[in-house]
Amino acid sequence: MRLINPEMRDAREKLTKLKQSGEQRLALIETEKLKKMQRDYGIVSSFSQVFLNITQGFTVLVWAGLVQRFSFKVEDYPEMMTGGFLWFKDLSMTDPYFILPLLNSITIFLNTYVDFNNVRTQILPIPVQCF
Repeated sequence: MRLINPEMRDAREKLTKLKQSGEQRLALIETEKLKKMQRDYGIVSSFSQVFLNITQGFTVLVWAGLVQRFSFKVEDYPEMMTGGFLWFKDLSMTDPYFILPLLNSITIFLNTYVDFNNVRTQILPIPVQCF
């Protein structure tokens, strides 16, 4: 990002000067050049970052609402006390050997690792490539 920053700054300054001088046609051409430069270098606009944060917040709120809605009381569902399988027989208790949480964590890690390696071969925005 530091390498292209002077080039971007110069293009923005040129665009500002063209707009102030009233050269609308040249300003439009310079705007298109600036947009092309951003696309070529994979620079993501701040609006898309804000949109991403809003959608993540919405997803967390929906998830929390669903957990609240579908949480149960053992008194209302007595079959949860006896309807287990394999190594745990009481579904109202946590996994005594932590096999399911560990299996879930490994699956999420592998899914993220494989997807990230596949996506990395494509063009990624510069901020994403830092991580």
